[in-house]
Amino acid sequence: MEAYYATYKDFFRENLPRLCQHFEQQGLSPDLYLLEWLYTVFAKAMPLDIACRVWDGGPYYDILHSLIGAYVCYRPDVGYVQGMSFLAAVLILNMDAPDAFICFANLLNRPCHIAFFRLKEPVVSSLDARVLHLNQELLLSLDFIRGAQFLTRLPDDLSADSLFRSIEAVRMNIGKMKFSDVLAQNLEHSKRGVVPPSNPRSVVQQTPS
Repeated sequence: MEAYYATYKDFFRENLPRLCQHFEQQGLSPDLYLLEWLYTVFAKAMPLDIACRVWDGGPYYDILHSLIGAYVCYRPDVGYVQGMSFLAAVLILNMDAPDAFICFANLLNRPCHIAFFRLKEPVVSSLDARVLHLNQELLLSLDFIRGAQFLTRLPDDLSADSLFRSIEAVRMNIGKMKFSDVLAQNLEHSKRGVVPPSNPRSVVQQTPS
């Protein structure tokens, strides 16, 4: 996971340098908040009365468990990622288990949809970076505790139109390096036990042509 944290921070610093510096000063490193933040951005909570029917031994719990298990066997390259259960739960509440599995698998086979469940996909960083950008001034005024609290709940007044209009402004390159290049570099450093460079551009500049 260290390579993913490092890659996220590289693009965080590239797109929102002031906010990245503020988080560093407050001690909010990606390993403390990233998974929870992605979970907050990409998973929508269900109303309590529906959640009780699905989770913690409810009447649909075994069906949900079986559907997710079947999907992991079907797509071991993807596996299980937090947030999948919310999508699967909505389906099993509205159709029989076999149909729910087929619908679930077909939905996640679409490139745009599967991207939300793969940390290596740049769409993840582009979307959560935009949420942070839209609330940057507020976040710059928050200390460690209040900043961490923000990262576990989306603002009530978040505008979907403003959010998706601004996604295209996110830079998913650092110099000549694409997202996949930076991730591959950080994975290699992690494998060798080397601390990733604070600026991936420096590696690009040192690489012979």
